[in-house]
Amino acid sequence: MCIYNCHSHGYIYIASLEFIEQHNSQDPPPTFTLQHNFFSDMSHEEYQQYNKLGSYGRGIVSPNDLLEPRTNLPTEETRRLSTVDIPEYINWIEEGAVTPAKNQGRCGSCWSFSAIGSIEGAKFLKDGELVSLSEQMMMDCDNTDSSCEGGM
Repeated sequence: MCIYNCHSHGYIYIASLEFIEQHNSQDPPPTFTLQHNFFSDMSHEEYQQYNKLGSYGRGIVSPNDLLEPRTNLPTEETRRLSTVDIPEYINWIEEGAVTPAKNQGRCGSCWSFSAIGSIEGAKFLKDGELVSLSEQMMMDCDNTDSSCEGGM
């Protein structure tokens, strides 16, 4: 039975709904919850095309990918991290370390947004100053990646 609409997108929506419900109903509860967004009724191929991911598009994430613990840290790194006193919770927005949300629109430039966000956060941690940098400038100056067609 189709609860959304009865073309292929309805089935994609149902699969997304099942994925979201399976994640959110775990016991013990997950540390984060999922919800629908404007990508929920897109197939993986439509999502790649919409975001112009080209050859940089990855496979679909499964619930198991989210639940499996990462055990591939080197032993030395694991020992070093076990001695670091890490707070249980930090809200970087409240700390003033996050610029307002930006939207890449139909440009496949998530690589640029990710890199710029990391640089903005690192600068804030170094000197306490939050500066919003330009993803577009990075794309314009980068001659290795493909601007709106994806990058690493």
